[in-house]
Amino acid sequence: MSKPNNIAESFSNLALDPLAPPLPLLTKTKTFSLGNLFTSKTPSLLQTTPISYYPLKENEIRLVNLHAGPPSAPITLTTESTPLSSAEYTALSYVWGDPSDTISVHVDNHLFHATKNLHSALQHIRLFLKPPQLAPLWIDAISINQADIAERSHQVSHMREIYDSAELVLTWLGSDLGPGVTYLRELGEHALTVSRKSKEPPKLLPSHVKDRYTTIRETVRVFQSTYWNRVWTVQEYTAPTDLGVFLSGTAWLDRTAFLPATILYTHALYWLRDGLRKRGADASFVDATLSRVKKVAHDLKMSYARMAASNVHQIESENGRNSVVHQFNLISLLLRFRDLQATDPRDRIYAPMNLLRHSSREEPIIPVDYSLNIQQLYTSVARRLVEDDDYWPLSILEICRFGSSDLPSWVPDWQVLPRKVLSRSVTSGEQVLCASKGYSTDAKPWRILDEARLQITTVQIDDVAEAWEAFDAMSVPRTKSYPAYNLMNPGEKYVIGGQTMLEAFHELAGIEPRSGYGDEVEIYRQEDWHRNQGMMSRFNRRRLIRTENGLVGLAPAEAIKGDKVWLVHGANMFYIFRPVADERSHVLIGEIYLQGLMNGEAREFLGGTGKQTVITLV
Repeated sequence: MSKPNNIAESFSNLALDPLAPPLPLLTKTKTFSLGNLFTSKTPSLLQTTPISYYPLKENEIRLVNLHAGPPSAPITLTTESTPLSSAEYTALSYVWGDPSDTISVHVDNHLFHATKNLHSALQHIRLFLKPPQLAPLWIDAISINQADIAERSHQVSHMREIYDSAELVLTWLGSDLGPGVTYLRELGEHALTVSRKSKEPPKLLPSHVKDRYTTIRETVRVFQSTYWNRVWTVQEYTAPTDLGVFLSGTAWLDRTAFLPATILYTHALYWLRDGLRKRGADASFVDATLSRVKKVAHDLKMSYARMAASNVHQIESENGRNSVVHQFNLISLLLRFRDLQATDPRDRIYAPMNLLRHSSREEPIIPVDYSLNIQQLYTSVARRLVEDDDYWPLSILEICRFGSSDLPSWVPDWQVLPRKVLSRSVTSGEQVLCASKGYSTDAKPWRILDEARLQITTVQIDDVAEAWEAFDAMSVPRTKSYPAYNLMNPGEKYVIGGQTMLEAFHELAGIEPRSGYGDEVEIYRQEDWHRNQGMMSRFNRRRLIRTENGLVGLAPAEAIKGDKVWLVHGANMFYIFRPVADERSHVLIGEIYLQGLMNGEAREFLGGTGKQTVITLV
């Protein structure tokens, strides 16, 4: 529900910190026409009807001018259309927040219901303005006519260009993170100063940590902000613009200092954790925070990758590929964004699409079109991924999760959290496994029959004989325990190679083998889980299996005894397909990693190529 404008009076005590450096905000002086509009439209004449948007031309954007005013005054904005190529503006990056929690602002003499977070951002930005200044901004909620599907689709397709072309990208983190931002600014300035003088990595000074426990802990909240969890904000704060700042309240930090500051902050957290442990205090919150901070740092590094990807000489090699290209192809970006949040599920496709590197003269791989429903869009993307065999042959099957009733089983539901991709390097995207290696792919091994059916060429490998308890990493903090899998006859020789069964299980998990065991052992001990975080992500939403022929592997949590294991021509993993009622079609249950068979050993295991079977997935 929209709150009356007198809510703004609660901001009357806002003021700039006299010690804070001036914000590098692009401003201009009100022209006569703008000044006349500003002074002649009194609140009593404000219209409650929606803003009267004028259509934008093909290459135009709509800027929003924020006018100076006292903190207690209503926010007053005017709009103007301008060609993107000549526009000078600040692009605002923020999260909308609860769409039902709004405060009215004045836009072109109309009441506009801004979300509380946007209103707070405008209130604080206005503190840096003095009459007759105004700040030209690009604000998605206002600059795009959200009710016009055609305009929304067109403008969203140019979001990357809009943020890349901005004079300044201003990231609004919220109103109450000032102490943390100020501390990060201190760390960042120190890091940049040291880097200019020395090639040695910057180190914390005693003054950064001594008697700073409260500050260090308060800074945690910067990285807990919902800002880092949204699909659209990634492309915004990583835009390769000349200038970017992170703002909270009136405290701000230059973007070039944010990553060095974040790295030093992790060192401060290590210092804090060591101190707590020496006193016998609980330091578990520090470990959780470190994980969060490292993820933000990883995402911040995307800005450097984007700059590298924009340089043709850096990304072109003899075969036309390298790790930078792999980071910015369609499927790697979709996977990277999959655990982020979006109000509109279609934005899980459209947001990462904006980071794809293609000429502005080329047609986009997936056009932005909000007239499509979720099923139509996700199926369209699936078809494109099946056809994109430059980097990830038949990779689409590996990223599907069984159970989405509205989509064919071979179409990924981007609203569902994924399992970790095992066949590709998480850093470069390069292929590291190929279960179908050695099988001819001269003929295309797949065919799209229609919007619901995908036909693939397969060979049955084995049947699931035993399935252990599924592992869910989300339950571990609650239960404080990890699953224990008991193994009879651990010294028995594994069916492939010279390993024992226990050694095969350990290699499957990527842990060091143990010696000295009896007739029955615990496959993975508690210390194995604690020491190997990679093991947890590898096992998450999966279960251990053993097949009729003695193979061991990792299967999706939905796998059950009796499921058939298939090799798919042209695919990197093995799969479980379950027949539907008429047994002429199958549904995809998920991918399987079989120990010892992941790099072309299947033909030798089968004693030949095996019987080829064409399966139709629905």
